[in-house]
Amino acid sequence: TDLLPENIELIPDQNNGPPTYEQAFQLFNATDPDAPNKDRAMTLTPGVSSFEVTEEKGRQRITLTIGRADVQKIYFHSGYFSLRLKVRPTLDPDTIDQRVTMTNSAVVKFFDTKERYSKETNEVDVHLDPLNRFPASITKKNQHGALLEGTKFTLKQAGQPLQEAVTNAQGQATFTGLRPGKYTVAEVMSPGHLLQPEFDLIVAENGDVTIGRQGEIWDDNTVVNQLKPTELELLKVNKSNKPLAKATFALYRDGQAEPVASDNTNDEGRLLFDHQLTPGSYRLVETKAPEGFDKLAGAFTFTINQTGTMVDLKYSGSDLTTDDYEFKFQPDATDKVNRISFTVVNHSLESLLPKTGGNGIVLFLLMALVAGASGLLLVIVLKRKEAR
Repeated sequence: TDLLPENIELIPDQNNGPPTYEQAFQLFNATDPDAPNKDRAMTLTPGVSSFEVTEEKGRQRITLTIGRADVQKIYFHSGYFSLRLKVRPTLDPDTIDQRVTMTNSAVVKFFDTKERYSKETNEVDVHLDPLNRFPASITKKNQHGALLEGTKFTLKQAGQPLQEAVTNAQGQATFTGLRPGKYTVAEVMSPGHLLQPEFDLIVAENGDVTIGRQGEIWDDNTVVNQLKPTELELLKVNKSNKPLAKATFALYRDGQAEPVASDNTNDEGRLLFDHQLTPGSYRLVETKAPEGFDKLAGAFTFTINQTGTMVDLKYSGSDLTTDDYEFKFQPDATDKVNRISFTVVNHSLESLLPKTGGNGIVLFLLMALVAGASGLLLVIVLKRKEAR
């Protein structure tokens, strides 16, 4: 009789029912070196021998009774023979994070008319070790070699989502605790970039990880995304934040004499350079101001970096402060382009010349009269000096 340890059970039959004796046991002759290679089949004769499985507090007790007639049929030369149970663990492999040891022994009794022999067998240890589990890291870049932060991946197996991972500042996303096998990875978000279709991730038995698609292996487990082209939207306003139409701007790429584009702001004060700007340095110049406003004295210079955003924005003139312009980078998750929104303030001529009919004109005339009188006085003084 054998009370199996916790988390161990006999392997059921193909219908997941209780096994037969032949399915549950393997017979060995302990003193016969060829025993594993020989047929050790033993038939249990009804009424002579029996095989029974019962439950005790969630554990299986196996009781095998072999009658004399069936013992005599066992093929072995002499000495001891052993019966080995075919068992399996019931623990979920995913819950095992360290080795689990289960110790088993059985009691063997020999009877004729009364008990002649009783002995506990040697203990047998069964070990369950955690399954091999490995991390898998992906590096994310775009076609310009820039490492991409904020790309989100979903790891799947057999269509079922398992984990999510987001790239860090070094462009790396890591999945953890993966068994050897084949997975698929879906890219669900990559700001400013076109999404990659699903690709394969394979973990080998030794933990080596490869990624790719349709048999192609990608170098260094690197996924390359295409940066979306960038368009520039300009908004021209006055100091009251009201839109200004008919301001003309020209956009130049660094080192080029001809503009990439030139256009006027519309009635809403907006102008869109939709020429799919790529990474590089640019210069933005106002070539004509709206009527009643000063044309910008300087030029804006900026760079679209390898991730598509505007950096190093500078203005060369002294007629604007940094409060008079701003930009926002909008990486679009749905469109095929990124957008830089650029707002610029124009100062009206009113800030330099007085309004007609106001007190300003009086002050302006007084200043002119004072200047004229000063000039006349200077002439009189010079005349007197000449007369002397």
